[in-house]
Amino acid sequence: LHNSQVSLNLNNSKQSILSDGLSRRLALSCLVDADYSDTARYVKFNCQTRWKDRLNKLDEYVRKEYGKNEKSKRNELRNEIYFACRNRDTNHLIYYCDSPVGTGKTTSIMAHLLQAAIRKDLRHIIVVLPYTSIITQSVRVYREALVLDNEDPEFIVAEHDHQADFSSIEARELATTWNAPIIVTTAVQFFETLGTNEPARLRKLHELPGTGIFIDESHAAIPTWLWPQAWIWLQKLTKEWGCH
Repeated sequence: LHNSQVSLNLNNSKQSILSDGLSRRLALSCLVDADYSDTARYVKFNCQTRWKDRLNKLDEYVRKEYGKNEKSKRNELRNEIYFACRNRDTNHLIYYCDSPVGTGKTTSIMAHLLQAAIRKDLRHIIVVLPYTSIITQSVRVYREALVLDNEDPEFIVAEHDHQADFSSIEARELATTWNAPIIVTTAVQFFETLGTNEPARLRKLHELPGTGIFIDESHAAIPTWLWPQAWIWLQKLTKEWGCH
């Protein structure tokens, strides 16, 4: 019936071949998100990325924090690590940072991702953390260090975990659909979204292409035997879908 009504050749030779599961899930994500959002009445909240302004704000935040702390070898090293990450080139697709706990990775890696976002015109930055207790602390820092004047912190830095509280339906929508400029979420949410076939979880997957991703404490993010598959997904996201 469809063939008889439209002037399109719908034979098999004309159909697009999606070669892998991740590509199929990304395509399905576009479909189910449109379906779940009730596109006839849906109004999307677009928050400006303003990556350059956020990097300047982060620089100012780090300078103030450095000035407040006592002069010590530890604080000197934290400052060095920040500028090493901030000024690192972004030519490669995947980077590894082995800086230990207490050296300021929260701000340092964010500075690197903001540089990548500026140079590669990224759509979002996603921070993946292993535990919800760390998420609340990191979100507090990011909202203080990255949110600009006259912006709603919840709309700019979205906290996405089962314990998150939202002041409005709009803020919840931005967090759960990964539409905010910066999203802080759990490793469970991130990796289950990459691999799921459930529409409710899958609907936000299409926001991943063109995104900067920071997987903190990667050794604790998922069981070690799942990393070979997760690594394949991360490589595909960077090589084929514009992620950093």
